[in-house]
Amino acid sequence: MLPAPRGLVTPARFRLLLLTAALLCGAAACGGGSTRLPPFLCLQCGGDADCGGGANRCLEMGSGPACGIDCSAASCPGGFVCAAVTGGGRNCIPSSGTCPAVTPCNGGCDSGWRCDEATDTCVPLTDAGPVDTAPTQTDAPPPTTSVTVIVEPSDNGDGLVDAIRNATTSVHMTMYLLTADRIIDALIAAKNAGRAVKVILNQNFPTGGDSNASAYSRLQSAGIAVHWAPSSFSLTHTKCAIIDGQAAWIMTMNATDSGLDGNREFIAIDTDPDDVAEAEAIFQADFAGTSITPSGKLLVAPVNARDRLVGLIASASSTIEVEAEALSDAAIVGRLANAAGSGISVKIVLADDAPSADETAARTQLKAAGAQLVKLSNPYIHAKSIVVDGATAYVGSINFTTGSMTYNRELGVIFSTPAGVQQVLTATRSDFADGTAL
Repeated sequence: MLPAPRGLVTPARFRLLLLTAALLCGAAACGGGSTRLPPFLCLQCGGDADCGGGANRCLEMGSGPACGIDCSAASCPGGFVCAAVTGGGRNCIPSSGTCPAVTPCNGGCDSGWRCDEATDTCVPLTDAGPVDTAPTQTDAPPPTTSVTVIVEPSDNGDGLVDAIRNATTSVHMTMYLLTADRIIDALIAAKNAGRAVKVILNQNFPTGGDSNASAYSRLQSAGIAVHWAPSSFSLTHTKCAIIDGQAAWIMTMNATDSGLDGNREFIAIDTDPDDVAEAEAIFQADFAGTSITPSGKLLVAPVNARDRLVGLIASASSTIEVEAEALSDAAIVGRLANAAGSGISVKIVLADDAPSADETAARTQLKAAGAQLVKLSNPYIHAKSIVVDGATAYVGSINFTTGSMTYNRELGVIFSTPAGVQQVLTATRSDFADGTAL
């Protein structure tokens, strides 16, 4: 028999696990727990990568594919049992065989539901008005006006390499994936020229094949202060370089050869002093492994990213144009669908990847509402961008997924600099024209 796909527990194996759970689990140990679940537990999933990485697995529950969480070194909450799972390790699974009927908000709420903050559960909307799954926008600062944009692969990353090499005082970089020799060499050259170079790298990845170990070793050997990102975040997915304390290069682009030379990427070079100071404060806190609550204009996950993206979408009066590697978050999708249903032109360019179950549902919802979707393979769409009414744009590391906005460290910026917005808009419209309709 072939192994179950995506690390899923087979039905026969799952029934055996449930029988074992029933024998081992009494009401006192497993029943009647709080509805507040740990992050990712029972989150709908299309594969292990949707479950936060590590040994968390996407499992075939009685209620459909949903995330278990690693319990090899921690106990499970009430109503769950720790069991061996296909793919290796042990995960918490519901002792009943089915995830809670009242969905915890850790996975966002589906269309027609809202999050009850008192109980951290999704409950049905009771009003008869239009369905709006988005969070309330409570902190919408004005867009930044001091941003210039580089559209990749127009310069194959030369602008970033030159900025690092030409720094006069300091380079502070946070990078999800750093493998490009040109970037590593530029950081070492800046260090050798007497600049203060500090780097934060993501350590753990949700799927095999990616690693920052070599970059970490090379930077450390060159005398550069390099730290692994705080373990308090599922992933540190930020891509940002702060040059001389004067400019924050906020990117969709990883420092990889494909990021520099092949993908559709956007780099927002933000010189607003308040934005740069906020980016620097976040960097220093993450470098030291201390907590911080940002309060400026930047979009920061897991603090304010979803609210501010929802607020940007809600501000549209005529057009919304999106580029996205991934699009599945219920709040973002719900607000885009509402906009399309109200007569706003919504056009979306997606990566030509096999969609997760959640993204498949999102595509169906958006198309039913009247949004126009295309996919594009060349260039590969790694961008994360939104342009509203041709006048205001978002660029950053934040994917439009629940995990990205809820559990990761991410950074983005909303700006209204006309030339920068136009560059993002031109690239998005070109990619849409070249795409294949979904």
